[in-house]
Amino acid sequence: MSRFRSCGPCTSCCTALYVHELNKPAGVQCEHLTDDGCGIYDKRPYECVRFSCDWLNGAGTIDDRPDRVGAVAVTENHNDGLGTGLVLYTDTDSTQDWRESRRLNKKADEVVGDGGACFIVGHGYRIMLAKPEARLSSILPTICKFDPETKQHYEAPADEWVDVLSLFGQTKNPLGSESEPD
Repeated sequence: MSRFRSCGPCTSCCTALYVHELNKPAGVQCEHLTDDGCGIYDKRPYECVRFSCDWLNGAGTIDDRPDRVGAVAVTENHNDGLGTGLVLYTDTDSTQDWRESRRLNKKADEVVGDGGACFIVGHGYRIMLAKPEARLSSILPTICKFDPETKQHYEAPADEWVDVLSLFGQTKNPLGSESEPD
């Protein structure tokens, strides 16, 4: 796989992402991560070999590297008619606040403005930001909770929404398409 950049000291994906081949949950540091990087680099799973975040692919500046911004950003082009999606994996070891990134905010605005969706993933939840009229918003629930036993997402109950959104720095339903929980 050809990449525009190398990871350097960044190991954010080693904590933020779910790795099926290692049975590593999202938001949990990989057991193979060492002070020098991946301890099984030459024998790492194919999922890790093929993974490439937006920063590795040339997006942004050094300040947008995942370990500096506090989120691993991945742009996905869906071939199912649902458009482009942006996924922000926020369960990293970084102390930086990804919500302050001008590049990530601009990219999320562009994706949502073009009818796609931005998914914010972390803390065991997935929040979808999309225009209410987007086809995707009628297919997927706005806020999902991850069940580690079944390894599936399910719609979070409305009474959890305010608490979940506050984890991500949101104060209201991002879509505005459903009534706010009390």
